[in-house]
Amino acid sequence: MSSKAKLATKWMRFRAFLIDIFMIYVPLLYLCYFSLGKEVFLKNEWFIFACWISFGLIQTLFFVKNAQSPGCKAYDMYLISSINHKKVSFIQALLRFLVFIFTYSIIIGLIFPFLRKDGLGIHDLLSKSYLVVKAKDNG
Repeated sequence: MSSKAKLATKWMRFRAFLIDIFMIYVPLLYLCYFSLGKEVFLKNEWFIFACWISFGLIQTLFFVKNAQSPGCKAYDMYLISSINHKKVSFIQALLRFLVFIFTYSIIIGLIFPFLRKDGLGIHDLLSKSYLVVKAKDNG
């Protein structure tokens, strides 16, 4: 990792994820809810699943194109590959999202970062990527 960047904290990553939820996922839910109607949307959980998949694909595209999602941009964070310290590939970003959803749905993903000194999650390790924040110049 470059001396110009340091790992983003768990708190920063959480706040960035909340921004992504409100800027990407919630509008997708509203779009489906109002276009399909309340009854159809609430009776079929496949639409909610489709919204999660759409959210993941949109977030993946943000990471591949700019190395930042809207939430990451708010905190000046970047997703980089631990292999070459550059932007992640589409496969890495998509794998990151899928592993994140799976591990957090079974709670282990929530606990795992607190067991590691560097705070990386299972999705960070398996996708060989991590979020960094630009280091402040002290000069």
